[in-house]
Amino acid sequence: MAKRRRPKKRKAKANTLKRVKPPASVKGEQAEALFDRIAEEVLHGDRALFESLTPYERSLVTQWMSEAIVTGETHNAVHDVLWEIDFHKKPVDIETFITDDYYLGRVLEGLDQNWVDDLKKVFAPGSKVFEWIMTGAIGIGKTTLAMVALAYKLHYLSCLRDAPVYYGLLKESLIVFGIYSITKLQVSDTGYYKLRGYIDNSPYFRLDFPRSRKIDSQLDFERSTEKKIKVVPGSQDLHALGLDLYSFSMDEVNFMREKSDKEKGRLVGQAYDLYNAVHTRITSRFIRPGGSIPGIMILMSSRNAQTSFLESHIQKVGGTEMTYISDYALWEVKPKHKFSLPTFKVEVGDRVSSSRILTDGEKPRKESKIIEVPGEFEQSFLEDIDQALRDIAGVATFNVSPLVRDRKSVFDMVRKKIPNPFTKPIVTIDVEDDTTLDQFFDMKAVCRIRRGKWEPRLNPTRPRFAHVDLSLSGDCAGIAMGHVSGIIRHHRLRPDGATVIVENPFILIDFMVRIAPPPSSEIDLSKIRSFILFLKDIYPLTRVTFDGFQSADSIQILRKPPHKVEAGLLSVDKNDEPYLSLRSALFDRRIGGYRYDPFIDEVLDLQRYAKTKKVDHPVRATKGGKGSKDVSDAVAGVAWTCINDERATAELLPMPEEQGRKRERMVDPDEKVVSTETDSRGRVKEPEEKPKGRLVGGRLVNREALRKNAQVP
Repeated sequence: MAKRRRPKKRKAKANTLKRVKPPASVKGEQAEALFDRIAEEVLHGDRALFESLTPYERSLVTQWMSEAIVTGETHNAVHDVLWEIDFHKKPVDIETFITDDYYLGRVLEGLDQNWVDDLKKVFAPGSKVFEWIMTGAIGIGKTTLAMVALAYKLHYLSCLRDAPVYYGLLKESLIVFGIYSITKLQVSDTGYYKLRGYIDNSPYFRLDFPRSRKIDSQLDFERSTEKKIKVVPGSQDLHALGLDLYSFSMDEVNFMREKSDKEKGRLVGQAYDLYNAVHTRITSRFIRPGGSIPGIMILMSSRNAQTSFLESHIQKVGGTEMTYISDYALWEVKPKHKFSLPTFKVEVGDRVSSSRILTDGEKPRKESKIIEVPGEFEQSFLEDIDQALRDIAGVATFNVSPLVRDRKSVFDMVRKKIPNPFTKPIVTIDVEDDTTLDQFFDMKAVCRIRRGKWEPRLNPTRPRFAHVDLSLSGDCAGIAMGHVSGIIRHHRLRPDGATVIVENPFILIDFMVRIAPPPSSEIDLSKIRSFILFLKDIYPLTRVTFDGFQSADSIQILRKPPHKVEAGLLSVDKNDEPYLSLRSALFDRRIGGYRYDPFIDEVLDLQRYAKTKKVDHPVRATKGGKGSKDVSDAVAGVAWTCINDERATAELLPMPEEQGRKRERMVDPDEKVVSTETDSRGRVKEPEEKPKGRLVGGRLVNREALRKNAQVP
């Protein structure tokens, strides 16, 4: 029987231990002696003393050795030998990997210095970065950098003797890299093909760590190198289940499908589900002592709306030592010689003001964000400033496809002299208590007693129209009521250049309110019906409309004697016509009401999809929490009925033309006046003052006509 040859022990130089200084955490003579003995053993390939230590002593020695590696000299003997315990070759640093032609130097020539610096920070010795977020403009190289990062992690694993055992997995475990995007086809068309090209064109991956050429849909290194490592593309969390994921990249996360889970009260969708599934799988498999994770998670997407997944995620995880964010405009990562024209300034809009290009000498708004853009992009900003901010400047805008682009018009509808009749901004009515909706309604604020009965203070004879957006649990309900207070004239320019005068109703919203469901309970729909009957006894309520959700029962009950309320269906979700009517009224400044923040927040967040002709809210509201449109639905329903129901404008005469011009000039909410009547100069009359006849359109309007034609200047 042949004798087994014993491996030769390495001869350490006499001065080796002198160059291996104990780290600062080694304190005391006994600790220093133990460190020296362990270091000497490591240098000679002997682990007898180390194996005899307790688990706590082993962890302490491992920490010492790790610190000796990180803080020691470049040619530290302990550093070199410790690598050899688990690695058959020492991985190169990231700078060598991206500049040396033997690795990726050939394909990454000309890489922008900003990206080079980011790579050095993410993969620096001792770095704890686990999640790398890449965002900004389109075409800045996010996918390229993500694939370089995954290729470097592949190189690192290829140097290990046995990667599964090294990370505490079963010996036969398959370590997987995942590349994900909106669809599996898009994954192949972008990141995966790029990574495969890097692997196939790198001498290192062709000679030292080649992939199997028998399959192109995945990068399989097991067949050719016997190392259980694979790169798998996918698009849904289903592709990630059952895999020992080590690293992954997720592209275009802002454009993945998303929705609101009404039952669970949280945001869900492709990006949320995929991130949670993959994050859980990586941390459960590869988390190390101290919480560090050796792999890397890369989230990338161009900028979108401020409510998008990546914007919300950055607010949640940004600023931690395990997260690194790369955010660049297009001109920041492109050669500087390409931009020679003078720059111009752009003021980024917010929820109140729209984005705009500042002229020379023009002062920006206080606390607004200002960016300087190379002149080469000026035409793109002139054509569509919000799109250019997202795609070129890499700035998230307030809304991607907003219903209302003139956001100031939403605030201009506020009338300070119209009170909010509800004692609470958001009302809760439950099926389990006796509290009714009218108990939150302050009659004295909006009504007065006349001839022994309550009547509205504002335009008491004008027909009222209400709309109810119903809900049971999860979502809120919304109710609004309004009327047409007058007809105003506007000058319009026709396509042929001629100017015409058009007449449109001026709409006043009497009230709008959000009704929230109690926790773990439902909204009592019968109390909403009772509130409508309560309103009918005070206001000249002409018609009530409901959306389609669970409204058939309410409509039938209200129609039957003794109530005989005219009720019907009106869905503002089937198409965008009701909301376009509301938007037109806002733009022309011919709608008014009190300030109600839930309505303002909803309208500013609304998105219009031109192809489908639908209006919807974002999954996440700009101010946080779930998006909604219950109150805005109710107001849009009222506006639509006031414009299309002939009874709303019956017996109304147009306002004098000079008042119409004054109406167009008024943009400051503080200057707006609400009155039931005005004189010919637009001055407000007291309610007790008897109206006088005056000339309107060349003829005398009598007192009775003036009484019926209550107007808002």
